[in-house]
Amino acid sequence: MQWNSHTSVRRATVTVRALDRAQVIEVDGDLDVIGGHDLRQAFSAALRTSTGDVALDLSSVTAVDDLGAASLEWCSAQAIEARRILTWTACSQPLVRDLRARSASPSRHPGSDERHRQADQDRQRHVERRRERPAVRLVRSPDLEV
Repeated sequence: MQWNSHTSVRRATVTVRALDRAQVIEVDGDLDVIGGHDLRQAFSAALRTSTGDVALDLSSVTAVDDLGAASLEWCSAQAIEARRILTWTACSQPLVRDLRARSASPSRHPGSDERHRQADQDRQRHVERRRERPAVRLVRSPDLEV
């Protein structure tokens, strides 16, 4: 853990260790723009260097801001894309409190609700198109006699 002497903010320390078949990423301190960047770097490295699952130990997180929360969402998206299992092995009370406050408060970004609605509609259209198209298309060849 490192302290920033100018703002008295506790900077996050991100460490990675191997445990059985999983990479464990431990975050200690504030999960802000710097901690979020360090988390993304460690998470990317864990995905590159291992084929196993990834676990986030967030038991020592002292606070999380919007950029830190976005980094956690980014990790989830990257795990899904890489077809890996991501688990949160522990969450600190300050982290839980901050994430709950964020989910209960209205979005601070103008137009984000509209973007979420648009993304949901796009996903729904994609699902409907997938249902319309058969997964396997059979083509009868003129050379084959049945």
